[in-house]
Formats: sequence, structure tokens, C-alpha cells
Amino acid sequence: MVVLGDAGAGKTVAATYLVLGLIARRNQLHSDPERAAEPVPVRVNAAGWDGGQGFSAWLVARLGRDYRLRPNVAGKMVKAGMILPVLDGLDEMDDDTTGGARARALLDRLNQREWAHRQVVVLCRSNEFDRLKHAGGATSNTVATSVPTALPSGSMKSGKLLGSYGCCHAARSRRGGPPPATSPVPRRSTR
Repeated sequence: MVVLGDAGAGKTVAATYLVLGLIARRNQLHSDPERAAEPVPVRVNAAGWDGGQGFSAWLVARLGRDYRLRPNVAGKMVKAGMILPVLDGLDEMDDDTTGGARARALLDRLNQREWAHRQVVVLCRSNEFDRLKHAGGATSNTVATSVPTALPSGSMKSGKLLGSYGCCHAARSRRGGPPPATSPVPRRSTR
């Protein structure tokens, strides 16, 4: 899923509420097997990925650095699909000299075999996402939703559905449907 909005629209706040809501939902599951089957949402700054290592290796390192997970535990969780990355700041990965190359490379990595069918949430400014989309890069189905200029008080409702963008696989559940957090958002089938 891609969450879009203008600068200062509240994308990071929306990401925080999304993570907290998914954790609360996960904690409300009655049985340990149900809870264990739900990935743990983790917000990470996409700008920290330099392209020099695979996305999984970078995510494992971030989990160790930011959340003090031992590398072997973080590695097992990532490999098993037990981490739901919420990638904030796709639009902050590049400066004027790189022309979106790092952001496109990250989206390409998310489309590679290892991540192509996993759940991922990406947050980006609307105009930068449109630029990345038109500049090329990976193509597939994505659910995109916008964040209103000002989020309603006490709410995390997103604005209008912007439609499907061909950029990165998103909102894909290991069980074949959209993850619970994105169930109300329609998406195109890839079958």
C-alpha cells in the first residue's frame, strides 16, 4: 500500500497511527497462534537505505539498531514474513542530483522475488510518487490512498482513493488477500 500526501499533510502521523492500530489489533487476537500469524508492523525511515545491501539485510540491521533485536532473531522474523515494514520518507531518499534513482531502486527491490508478495506500506509525497511512476522503474499493482491536508482530529481516515499505480507490489497478504489494515481499500487482482 502506498500512502500519499503533500508535505506536512500528516503521512508520518498516519504511519504512526497505522502501526499503533495494527499492534492493538494484533494484541486483541484471542489465541497465541492467531497473534503469531500476524506480522509486527515497524515504521522505518526509507531514506536510511543506501542501496548497497539487499532490502532484507538492511531491514534486519535497522531492527537491530532501532529496536535492539539480535541479528539472528531479526533475520528469522524478516525471513518468515513476521515484520510489516512501514517505509516512511520514500520522497526523502534522493536529492536533486540523483533524480529519484535511490527511491526507484528501493521500489525495484520490493518487486524482486523475496518481497514481491509480502505486505509493505510505503509513504511518499504525491508529486514525488507521480514523478517516480512516470520516470519508470518497477511496474505492478499498487493501492494508493491520499492523506488529507489536515487529518481530522482523533482520526486516521485517508482521503480519496487515487487508484492503482504501477510502481511496487503492496498490500499483499501471505494468504492471498489484502492485509486486515487495507481490507476496505479496493485493489486490482494480479490473477
